[in-house]
Amino acid sequence: ANGIDIDRIPLTAKSSYESGLSMIAVANLADWHGLDRVVRGLASYVQQEPARPVRLDSVGEGPAVPGLRSLTRDLCLKDFVRFHGVRRGAELDALFADADLALSSLGMHRLDLHRSSSLKAREYCARGIPFVLASDDPDFPEGVRFVHRIPADESPVDVAGLVDFVGRLRDGDSRYSMDMRDYAEKRLTWKAKLEPVIRYLRTGKHVQAA
Repeated sequence: ANGIDIDRIPLTAKSSYESGLSMIAVANLADWHGLDRVVRGLASYVQQEPARPVRLDSVGEGPAVPGLRSLTRDLCLKDFVRFHGVRRGAELDALFADADLALSSLGMHRLDLHRSSSLKAREYCARGIPFVLASDDPDFPEGVRFVHRIPADESPVDVAGLVDFVGRLRDGDSRYSMDMRDYAEKRLTWKAKLEPVIRYLRTGKHVQAA
């Protein structure tokens, strides 16, 4: 599985969830990121005139962006979906600071892949931002409380379910961001990933990673 350099990834302060749910997706956007599933789900959510507004921030360029822009226009979601293009450094950190929920790759099934090791999911964890997965990930097994799982299919994302997930997490666990950072430090760094290899080279014995 992929590892990260956690020293280059800052912990993100919690955003003000009271003003509504802010979602973020950061990628070189391709069809297999499945962001169109979120846009379609957002259209259904908005039509229900919900009490809590939801916004999607798409960060990055890529071959899927023109289609996503067109879909956003067709579904009259220009007030709910923002396309920021490529952002780095302080600009990217500011967008993360405004996010309640992050989106990992939600269309890996389009590549006939049902198990992934997304770098972005690991970065989201290190930043302390809960995130959404569709495919299985060896580092985030079932039951990890800061991960929301959706079906790996073509169904629109249940945005109301995302709102409920973040609300329950915030109401029940004020320390979840710090716990996510600790999880990343113990399991997701390259040091943690390579420790079993180093032990094997030193001792000749296979040691299961934590």
